[in-house]
Amino acid sequence: MPFPSLDQTEAKVIELCSEDDYGSWELWWHVSAGTPCNELPQLKQHLVNILTNLVASRKLISKRQNTDGGFVATRYDQAKLSRELDFAHDPDPSSYFWFGTE
Repeated sequence: MPFPSLDQTEAKVIELCSEDDYGSWELWWHVSAGTPCNELPQLKQHLVNILTNLVASRKLISKRQNTDGGFVATRYDQAKLSRELDFAHDPDPSSYFWFGTE
């Protein structure tokens, strides 16, 4: 079964991030659920491209978590996000990207 279109995935990401800040690994879990293993590399690039475009268009804000648990805007790095998604099974919330609309 092919994964959702760019538009469908983008809409889901925006919907989730408009409710609350989401970690990169959480977005990956939502997008990749039920996807066959052989399609995961292409889907990962699909999600990285979507997040890159949403941050560039200022529809999403890339953030990092402070030591007090709050969030602050941070510089987005596409290569870092890609590495994070490779290790989404064991995330580090204090160093991984978070995304939100505010």
